[in-house]
Amino acid sequence: MNTTPLKSRAYYFTAAMLATIAICPLLAIYLSIGIISDNTMEKLIINWIFPVITLILAIGVPSYLTVVSAKNNKQDELEYYAVTILCYVIGYIMLFYGADKLIDKQFVVFYKGLDTKLSDVDSYTLTWFFYGRSNVQVFIMGLLETLPALLLLFRKTRFIGAVTMLPVILNVLVTNIFNRISPFTLSVTFLLSIFNLFIIYSYKNEIKELIRKINNSWSPGPNPRRRVIRTSIKILFWGYAVLLLGLKSYSYFKNGDKRLYGNGAYELTALKVNNRDINLDSVPKTWFRKIYKERDSRYTSIINGKGDEQNADILFYPKHDSIKIAPVRYTKFDNTEEDQNILFKGNYELTSNNELLLKGKQNSNSIEATYKKIPFKDYNWWW
Repeated sequence: MNTTPLKSRAYYFTAAMLATIAICPLLAIYLSIGIISDNTMEKLIINWIFPVITLILAIGVPSYLTVVSAKNNKQDELEYYAVTILCYVIGYIMLFYGADKLIDKQFVVFYKGLDTKLSDVDSYTLTWFFYGRSNVQVFIMGLLETLPALLLLFRKTRFIGAVTMLPVILNVLVTNIFNRISPFTLSVTFLLSIFNLFIIYSYKNEIKELIRKINNSWSPGPNPRRRVIRTSIKILFWGYAVLLLGLKSYSYFKNGDKRLYGNGAYELTALKVNNRDINLDSVPKTWFRKIYKERDSRYTSIINGKGDEQNADILFYPKHDSIKIAPVRYTKFDNTEEDQNILFKGNYELTSNNELLLKGKQNSNSIEATYKKIPFKDYNWWW
């Protein structure tokens, strides 16, 4: 990177600070996806120690690096490695967001949302329906995130990757701001936008001259030891990325039929409790008036006899025609526990005329229930 004339000390401090934030905590969180559970990671993030350590690192490390690099006249190296870190973090995170769209669509259209008046649909469900109703749109979005992410990972295409990635990240940022998707996603996207803008700004000298000189921009001179370190990091990075993407693809194709089996919205049409017919206007509060088995099991839910919505585990076992339906209770750190008092276990039958027949036990009561599948269009992925 061309650093003649040298930029201000504040610029180098900012570069080091953003790189520190990118590695800790941002990249640390994403690297832990395949190792640490979501619940454990959430416990770490909300613990007061985490932001304190992050703040200390975000001030102490850049201050030290800025002073040392100025003393040894190596500000150019500090800038180079800081920008490289930002490129790799953006590329890594956006590569997985894009790959998730290409492999598994990401945007799930919820049966619960389809069965709700438009005025009552929450913005998250509405946003997912808008993007998820067209597979072609999702596929294009996946490409628009994946290709710039790959360009960011190579020095000679880094600038082009940053320029093409900027509108993509800003679109995600605006979507999160105005549709209240997730506070975590909003904060991550905000940081990625800042990183992306800084990467582009770091090329201001080259932009003023000729864009063609970007491909010949400065890089550290040959140093066998540094070359080994850089090569090792690249091998670890690509190995981890390929491993996770491979495992995700394997899981999707292996379990695709199981995840899609029985999906849909079901409405109660007949109910027997202990061989006694129950009037549908007086369904017990523990039973399920409606069942929504979503493609993404995190959003599977039921409407109980009181008309209240609850998240639920709904598991079909096609090999032996058994089923489990369990409303879910939330504990302190958003861990979920099945409500054993309302757990239903039994057998099922999916008939050719779109009926779901259940027969089993709930809290020592014998249950026989008939559901009619609501004829909503399925918005599944095309693989």
